[in-house]
Amino acid sequence: MSLLKNILNKRTILSAFIIFTSCVCSAFQATEPTNEPSDVQPEVSDTRNFTSADDWLKYMSLSIDDASFEAFFVVNTDKKETQPYLWRKGKTQDGIPIEQLSLLNGPGSEQFAYQGKVSIIEPGYPAYSIAGDYVRSPIPDALMRSSELLEKGYDSIIMARNRIAGRMAQQVRVVSKDKTRFGYHLWIDETTGMLLKLNTYNLEGQLIEQIQMTQIKFGDEVDQVFANFNPDYLPEVRTVYANQEIPFSWDVSYMPVGMEVVKRSQHRIQGTGQLTEYIMLSDGLIDVSIYLIKANLAFDEKQSWHSGLNAVVTKSDGQYQVTVLGRLPSQTAYKIANSIILVDQK
Repeated sequence: MSLLKNILNKRTILSAFIIFTSCVCSAFQATEPTNEPSDVQPEVSDTRNFTSADDWLKYMSLSIDDASFEAFFVVNTDKKETQPYLWRKGKTQDGIPIEQLSLLNGPGSEQFAYQGKVSIIEPGYPAYSIAGDYVRSPIPDALMRSSELLEKGYDSIIMARNRIAGRMAQQVRVVSKDKTRFGYHLWIDETTGMLLKLNTYNLEGQLIEQIQMTQIKFGDEVDQVFANFNPDYLPEVRTVYANQEIPFSWDVSYMPVGMEVVKRSQHRIQGTGQLTEYIMLSDGLIDVSIYLIKANLAFDEKQSWHSGLNAVVTKSDGQYQVTVLGRLPSQTAYKIANSIILVDQK
């Protein structure tokens, strides 16, 4: 009984912290949001004049890692409602970095990244934590923080300067070397290094998603939001036990330039118990998951659909069913799915 009481107390205190941060959020938003970032306090006093796209991406990465800030941004995706987010990064009273991401529409959700774990809190579901250094944001981490991971599969091109929400910004274009993945245009604040806008384009050059900052605030005032933060009430990281390694009888014969296999495993699908073989591909920016299951255990022989920027392609040869899913064009997902071969057929 005492254990249950402790759990309930922890949830109550955690909920109180979320309510507290929401109140602070309201205090920061004293006026209605506009398309112009307000109260931006520059971290540097001069405008940067880098001559390469890589320099601008690295500048943005350093700025985001070093600064304490609070930013509101909106995500607009084709045929979907606009999603508003609050993104904070600061330090606790002990000087330890902490990051928070909140979805502001509907029931909402909260994420906290703190000392190597990311805690996810959603209404109606038990809170849980996974290993990680950053919150899971609609903005890809590699674009903001790890641009060196893009070098094998992407080209970065410096474009024209432009005004975004009233601030001078440098535009950078990121495109895949073999034109098999989405393209990105970033606008980086010349004064603060903050990402102001991110457009995502399909293979035909059509805009399919846009992310734009609406309000940004820098400084020690943001750190005060986390003054009463108590990490003891965040859930522990889930422990996943590795499956016994079994020799694979299949492989992927096609991967986009710069993409490689980063994980292989076998596990049973939760709820059905079906044995599934799994491969994860990555180019540093996007991850692609591939599942292989015996065709007689599959639900559908063939299907394909797109949800926002995520493609899901399933095909079967009568013996096995392959499913490919990831944030990439359907054409590329099809090509990967069609490249699956049995080892003894090489």
